[in-house]
Amino acid sequence: MRRLAMLITGIAIAASACGGSSQGTPRTMTGTVVVANFNSFSGPNADFGPEQYAGCYAAIQLINRAGGALGHSLDCIRVDSQGEQVAGELAARSMLASTPNLVAVTGPGSNEALTTIPLIDRARIPFFPEAGQAAYDTSTYRFLWRLVPSDDAAGYAMAIWAYKQGYRRGVALFGNDVTSQANVPTLLKGFRQLGGTIVLNQSLEADKASYAAEVDALIQARPDVIFTEIDDKTAALFFSELLKRHAPIPIVGTQPTLQPAWLDAVSQSIGPAVLAKSFVAVQPYAAPQGRAWEIFNEALLASGPAVPNPGQWSSDPYTSVTYDEVTIVADGTARLLGLPDGRYVLVAMAEAEKVLRGNLGARAVPGDAELWRWLSIRAGVPLVTAATSDRFVPQMLNWDALGGVSFQKGCYPGQEIVARTRYLGRLKERLYGFHVAAAAQPAPGTRLYSSAFGTDPCGTVVSAARSPEGGTALLAVVQKAAAESGVVSLAAPDGPTMTPVALPYTVDDDPLRGRASD
Repeated sequence: MRRLAMLITGIAIAASACGGSSQGTPRTMTGTVVVANFNSFSGPNADFGPEQYAGCYAAIQLINRAGGALGHSLDCIRVDSQGEQVAGELAARSMLASTPNLVAVTGPGSNEALTTIPLIDRARIPFFPEAGQAAYDTSTYRFLWRLVPSDDAAGYAMAIWAYKQGYRRGVALFGNDVTSQANVPTLLKGFRQLGGTIVLNQSLEADKASYAAEVDALIQARPDVIFTEIDDKTAALFFSELLKRHAPIPIVGTQPTLQPAWLDAVSQSIGPAVLAKSFVAVQPYAAPQGRAWEIFNEALLASGPAVPNPGQWSSDPYTSVTYDEVTIVADGTARLLGLPDGRYVLVAMAEAEKVLRGNLGARAVPGDAELWRWLSIRAGVPLVTAATSDRFVPQMLNWDALGGVSFQKGCYPGQEIVARTRYLGRLKERLYGFHVAAAAQPAPGTRLYSSAFGTDPCGTVVSAARSPEGGTALLAVVQKAAAESGVVSLAAPDGPTMTPVALPYTVDDDPLRGRASD
């Protein structure tokens, strides 16, 4: 997953100063902000929308009770995609054109994803699809944020569970829609790799008057297990016709087969005792326990009558994940991050900048990027640019002292060199702080000199910034022998003399101590 911080535009606040401005033209919002639940509220997958809305409604009750997001209350609206590409595209266009203060979308689902995801992304609205296609595991859509696994994970899970139960002859019984079919490739692959055989792969059309031919084909295939995801009405009719002609066959379903409407319809058609004995389903695991779940469930149960029978969604992973998505949206309007060196970064929605600057005006002095760079230099935190890229290993930049490099995790390019430096070698160069009286800032990559090295360079400027105290502060990677000589010159052997400035942390180049600490 990409970092949540990419959802929002940053505003930097440094110690006693705030600086930076949002890029682009921010949208101005007044009043209530809106999260759209864009999914199926009608059609074969009509449970998907209410399932999602239940989580959204529970989240906004807690958020609004706590004061909203930057003073804005939140609202959830239902947008029916009908689980179909053409209808979904029309609904998406209408939603984007007619919904003031739209800040996020939960959805779309798989059936309508192909035509609607590009529209929502082009509108620059963060969205959280429940689309199950593996194609969205990696994506170039900038505003897509996925919190649920793709359906190919469910296909593998069904195959593994069934094989462990001793089943070896399976029938794949899935609807012919995109949502259902997304499970099939990995089910077939996984079951076959385990040693099982898919004796029949059926793709069912919804809303037929009878499935007698399909039932007959299944019986002739002699399966010992049925893998399925079909809508509730189709499932009720199919399994009723199957039960009239054959003893119950174990059924393994996906998460949609755990929807209340599906369970009710199939239970009525084949009887609750048969359903309880022959049916199981796999779904993404979200443990209904712990304090976080209790907070979610308390809000959910208090959501009636806006959410009919809210308790039916208490253990539904897609309801809880929608709750999380809306919480992320609200939490993403402003987040204060403390840095180890005492600075702070405030990350916020673009339209929040004016409000935040007004609120902070009495406590903070506006700054700029130059001041932020100076504070970074004072903290001993280097900034590598194109001019200095590929010149240093992390230890030369003191990233080991700053906690910015791990010696237990990998792999990454250059790891062998980094580890060898850590455990076997002794660094000849380190990052040092300096001050120079000259007001002109040296560019990154500018070479440094020392009498101990004659006319040969002894170091490289990494970053520089104008100091509020006068002159220029800079960080440079310098030969330790030159730094210890006490005289380092800028840009030329006879250039301006630089004054060493102690950094606010210590470094340890002893490989034995490093090995022991790891």
